[in-house]
Amino acid sequence: MRHISVFALALLHNIAASSCLAVSLIFKHVYPCADRTLHSQVTMASCTYDKDCTENAYCWNHETCYCMEGYLVNRNQSALECLKIASEIGDPCTLDVQCHVTFTAQAECRNNICVCSEGSHYESESKRCYESIGIGHMCQTSYNCHISDGSPSFCVDGFCRCPRQHHPNGKECLKSAFLGDQCSIDDECFDLHSHCTGTCTCKVGYVRSSDGKQCLKAAESMGDPCIEDSQCTASLRNSKCGDDNTCTCLVNLKLRGSSCFRKLNSQMLGKGCVNRAQCVEPTIPETALDETDVTNVDCINGRCSCAVGYTQTEAMDDCIRFSENGTSKSKNASVSLLFSSILIYLAHLNQGCNKQ
Repeated sequence: MRHISVFALALLHNIAASSCLAVSLIFKHVYPCADRTLHSQVTMASCTYDKDCTENAYCWNHETCYCMEGYLVNRNQSALECLKIASEIGDPCTLDVQCHVTFTAQAECRNNICVCSEGSHYESESKRCYESIGIGHMCQTSYNCHISDGSPSFCVDGFCRCPRQHHPNGKECLKSAFLGDQCSIDDECFDLHSHCTGTCTCKVGYVRSSDGKQCLKAAESMGDPCIEDSQCTASLRNSKCGDDNTCTCLVNLKLRGSSCFRKLNSQMLGKGCVNRAQCVEPTIPETALDETDVTNVDCINGRCSCAVGYTQTEAMDDCIRFSENGTSKSKNASVSLLFSSILIYLAHLNQGCNKQ
């Protein structure tokens, strides 16, 4: 019966060495188990009593020397020894393996104390060393994901990600501030083309969209692309975003140069008026007319006339500057050149007559 008991104990010991989980659940009071890297405790030395074994070992069943709990076997040249397994980071050691058992292979014995190896970090919750993985890189567990300032990050679908309501900024995760949210630095502002002015706002040259969720580029001139009116009206007076998604003049306004102005009412040119509001199309109350809405027509001496600096076209339907009409300018230049040529010819002719 005694032999059966010894056999049973030997069998249980083999189970302990091969199946840590089984021993932990059933015989944890007999064979305590650390669910880490398993290392044999058998020194292979024969014995009868504990004194026959090396230091930190005992004689099991009067047959074989085993390292004590918390120690592991190491072959030191030709001899076997039992080395203490480190239980805390900073514990003394002589070999890396003393650190590996508790803290995994990402630990090492450096300067005779256990530390996490280069490129690894210590997680106090699991009491292990893990390879340090940055945001956006592949990972196996959230313990891999490591940010130098200690802010949280998680392994999601095999990659290190920032937590919800946070976004990456190089090697850090910053709390995301959206348009209108309070902020302390520009990098906290999540939306593209936004910056921090106490709250996240759009940068110069951009306008906030109607839904308040993005910054849209403000148009600089007529014809620039747009998706909302605000992109045009930010710097272009009397404009809107047209059906072709470009900035254009409002209805009843005409583009002159780079600005939109009220259309001149050609039917009123030369006819009586009280104020210049009667000279534009459609006719509007004087109080509704802005000074910058009209530039080329005015009510002068009770009649709708071209404003100072403008002249009536040949078709008598508009008032323009000479610089606005290439043809008129060209004609004027031709007339001036012809007139100059005539003067030169007459001067030469006069000199010839004087000689005679």
